[in-house]
Amino acid sequence: MFPPEGYNAQPALVCHLKRSLYGLKQTSRQWNSEFTTKLLGFGFHQSSLNSCLFIKTTKTHFFVLIVYVDDILLTGISKSLIQDVKNYVDSLFTIKDHGNAKFFLGLEIARSPKGTFISQRKYVNDIILDAGLSQAKSVSAPLPQGLKLNQEDTGSLPNPEPY
Repeated sequence: MFPPEGYNAQPALVCHLKRSLYGLKQTSRQWNSEFTTKLLGFGFHQSSLNSCLFIKTTKTHFFVLIVYVDDILLTGISKSLIQDVKNYVDSLFTIKDHGNAKFFLGLEIARSPKGTFISQRKYVNDIILDAGLSQAKSVSAPLPQGLKLNQEDTGSLPNPEPY
C-alpha cells in the first residue's frame, strides 16, 4: 500500500497504521490491484470488456482465469500448466485449491463425457423454497402451447404486492 496522494513521504520511512486494513473500503480494491499486477506480470492479459477476466495464450495452450472478489476460477487445456499457475498464485497469496469446480458464483458446473454443463438449479430451488412452493405440483410446461394472453381475459390481482 502507498501513502495517500499529496503526502510527501520520504523513501526510507514507512507509515504506521492505527488500525487494520481489514474492513476498510479500499482494502478489496488494493488487493485486486495487487492481484491484477501479479497476473499481468505472469503473462495474463486482462479483458477490456470484463476486468474480472484474464486470458493467457501460448502457441499450444490457452488459460482463462476469472476472479470475483476473492473467488478464482482457472481453466485451461494442460493440467500441468494449470498447476504451474496455481503454484505461482499460491507463492504470492495464500490460496485454497478446491479441486474441480462444482459451484462458482451461484452456477452449478457439471462435467460429463458429452461436455460441461452450467445451470442455476440451486438458485431456482432456493427461490421455490423462499416462495413457499416446495410442496407445489410441478408441470412440464406452465402454460399450453400457443396460448395468447390479453388484458381483457384476466382480472386485477387482489394484492399485487408479493409479485
